[in-house]
Amino acid sequence: ARAAVAGGVALVGGVTAWLFMMAALVMLLRASGLSWWLAMLLPGLVSLVIAGIGFWMSMRYFEHTRLQATRRQLARIGIGELSDFVSDPDSARSAREDTQAPPPGDAPGEPARDSRGVEVTPP
Repeated sequence: ARAAVAGGVALVGGVTAWLFMMAALVMLLRASGLSWWLAMLLPGLVSLVIAGIGFWMSMRYFEHTRLQATRRQLARIGIGELSDFVSDPDSARSAREDTQAPPPGDAPGEPARDSRGVEVTPP
């Protein structure tokens, strides 16, 4: 709980500082002779670019939380819903190749199904 409170305080401080810095940049651009709309547009574009980079980085991070490698490793030793679709542990074929290729018997474009006919979540 203390870490969450400290993180919240840090977030509020960071946002406040960012707003003051953007306001100072607008004032500097305005003093340099730019019109108001251009002086407001440039810091806004900078903020959008930074937000876009942050969004892209967070999507890359969340892709790691799918734990694809762990699911393939568990399937390789016979645990989990993908275990029916991967080769045996002594096979020369990798688990990544097994999970990227369509399972045998399924029509192309159709979701993989287990022995009960339930759709298997792709890795």
